[in-house]
Amino acid sequence: MRPHLLFPDRDLAAPDDETPPLLADLVADLELPVVLRAMSGDDPLMYAVCAQVLTATDTAPRIVRHRRAVLADAMAHPDEFADLYTIASEAIADEKKIYRSTFMVRPESTLRRSVEVLKRLLDAVARVRRVSDALLRTARSDAVRTMCTVLAEQLDDAYLQEAGEQVRELELAHGLLVSARLDRNDTVSGMRPLLARTSGNWLIGRRPSLRKPTFSYTIAERDQAGMEAFGAFRDRSLTQVADAADTSATHILNFLSCLQREVAFYLGCVRLRDTLHELDVSTCVPDVCDEHEREGETELSASGLCDVPLALQSKQAPVPVTVAAGPARLVVLTGANRGGKSTTLRGIGVAQLMAQAGMFVAADEFRFAVCSGVFTHFKREEDAAMERGKFDEELERMSRIIGAVAPGGMLLANESFASTNEQEASDVGFDVLTALVDSGVSVLLVTHLFTLAQRLFDDSRASVFLRAERGADGQRTYQLIEAPPLPTSFGGDVYRTVFGKPLNTIDTDIGAGVKDQQHGVKDQQQQQDSAATDDHAPSPATQTS
Repeated sequence: MRPHLLFPDRDLAAPDDETPPLLADLVADLELPVVLRAMSGDDPLMYAVCAQVLTATDTAPRIVRHRRAVLADAMAHPDEFADLYTIASEAIADEKKIYRSTFMVRPESTLRRSVEVLKRLLDAVARVRRVSDALLRTARSDAVRTMCTVLAEQLDDAYLQEAGEQVRELELAHGLLVSARLDRNDTVSGMRPLLARTSGNWLIGRRPSLRKPTFSYTIAERDQAGMEAFGAFRDRSLTQVADAADTSATHILNFLSCLQREVAFYLGCVRLRDTLHELDVSTCVPDVCDEHEREGETELSASGLCDVPLALQSKQAPVPVTVAAGPARLVVLTGANRGGKSTTLRGIGVAQLMAQAGMFVAADEFRFAVCSGVFTHFKREEDAAMERGKFDEELERMSRIIGAVAPGGMLLANESFASTNEQEASDVGFDVLTALVDSGVSVLLVTHLFTLAQRLFDDSRASVFLRAERGADGQRTYQLIEAPPLPTSFGGDVYRTVFGKPLNTIDTDIGAGVKDQQHGVKDQQQQQDSAATDDHAPSPATQTS
């Protein structure tokens, strides 16, 4: 019995203990911790689950649609989903509080702990069943309705009552009755406790009574060997029951753990949706492109797209953008400095991850194709440890990406190879990027390298070139238009903003300052030469003599 709320036919895999370097780069470059904190709040489990689902690559259009239907139910019934998460979390926390003895190798110790765990878990299961009954009447998704139906059929009131009685019987409050037989060599075999058997799903029922005649044997108070033999006899008789009780407790605990982790993701989505709506950020259900429609090219079209990390950090809705890349293998973003290119690239990356995780997207409309993996290659600061140069680090990181990316993957590159001169960067960038495109990888590139952008523009590969708009007065509209690259990024606008004067005036002032400094140095040098001449000249007294 499994919830199957994230996958229609399997469970969410346990997260890996170590984070791969490329996944760590993706999380850092797209500023995903900002999104994950908004989804999870102070809940570390919810943070870990949302991070795992958001960055996973084991998805497909059918899984996306499966999760979207469940998410619609979660948004319509957030209180019921929150109750399921709370019940499962409390039950798992209670199980961890039950002392696990170091002598758990003994069947009787295993049985005692399993009985105590079952008593608490059965109460949690009954509470889950009551919540699922309410969901069954209103839920619309097949996954939620199937889960609730299975719980109602397998955990009905009669079953829960019988299970409670059987667990109490396993406490052995009235002693233990065991049946056994003697073999020809007088060895005891076939030992089993006489806990009544019923037609139910559990282990026991009403205990049978002893038949006359009966015999008894009393172990002497100080008979250590007899007590050890009796203990071994009792453990042998309880082995089967202890194993079954432990298996039952583990089965219920696994179900509650799966329910807790899968519901955590949807609660995180609901919390993020509410936060974005408070910031007046629009959200929509994205349109997923089927695999047979893709044909090796990326499918990307967004209207009113917002950068979610920027909205969460600034506490206000950013300027929405429209990206009409359509079916293309290479999308190049060029244009003015501070025109919104890097922000748009990050917004596209976050939207792609959210969409293929089965979530909503911060846009008015969004159409996408599921990728086999999303990778980022953003510019980095200098290595503080001074172990390698910046260009060396860029190439090494790109080499790791090339070794991991597969056809159908997506690469988001922001100012790649800009740490060397333009000609070398353009040569390296053109060879690497076109090779990735030819291998079936979709590439979205932000670059200020005009030589590289022009070579890609002149190339025959299917490409889309978007340029950040700039008004005639230098103002940024933060919109992208389909246009070829320009040989300028309008850096003078940034100078004018910082220094408050046109670029040519700055050049004049700097030149005048350099000339004044040169004249000052020359005058100082003449004074020093004059003083040195005076020091070596003969004094008047010497001349007189």
